[in-house]
Amino acid sequence: MTSTTYFREAGINIYNRTRLLTHKLNTELLTPISVWIDDPSFTIKIENSINWAKIKRQQRQWTKTQRALASERLRQYWVKINNLKILRKMVSALLKKPKQNDASPLYLSTKSMSVLSNFLNPFTSHIYERRKIAQEFRDVQFTIVSRKLPWRSLLSHSLQGKSPANPTTFKSLPIFWKQNLKSDKISRFQTLLQMDSEGLISLLQVEHFGEIKISLMGHINSRFMVKDNQGRQHFFDLLNLNKKQREKIINDVSEQKIICREIW
Repeated sequence: MTSTTYFREAGINIYNRTRLLTHKLNTELLTPISVWIDDPSFTIKIENSINWAKIKRQQRQWTKTQRALASERLRQYWVKINNLKILRKMVSALLKKPKQNDASPLYLSTKSMSVLSNFLNPFTSHIYERRKIAQEFRDVQFTIVSRKLPWRSLLSHSLQGKSPANPTTFKSLPIFWKQNLKSDKISRFQTLLQMDSEGLISLLQVEHFGEIKISLMGHINSRFMVKDNQGRQHFFDLLNLNKKQREKIINDVSEQKIICREIW
């Protein structure tokens, strides 16, 4: 499928969507408005059907609730600031500089060490890394499917040996993200278009809405990185993995046990 054909199909889809939106705008918005405009008693019906006093009470209650929430957030904010100030004073008292003539080493009691440890622990490197990894895994929950799996590596395995003389088809490609077949199809197609623009594969569609033939034209990098919830990174080449290992990686990604990143 050439780029000209692809843009033509995209233009037809946009045109059809625009016509559908215009039709809905006319039937669901403009037609009711025209009826209201032609009805001289419309304003009287509206005034009689809406309880403005009730709406005003609800607005006042909402404003009161929002002010109370803002006040509580501000109070909590100042509580945290005061706690930090107290902790700083305690640490400063623990780490007072000795006098010039005092050559004795700095000694901290068990209680002082406990307070100092509790204060400094959130700022240590390993705690910071844990928070960073946890945030990274939380962000993956809202990541689109096309960025969760190493699609290029997965497709490179399926396209091995598919020369122009022995091409494969889009329908014959395996399904990787079985939780959402539509997202899987879109992700595979986007990746194929990108590889086609880079000259790594060739896409051919003889007729509109016909079968898309895919043939391998160059070397596709099949290496990717896996990160677990401990922050450990592992590097793999998909061509060296068997079917069970590939399925295990995809299942772990879907269950948010690991994060996959392709290596460019």
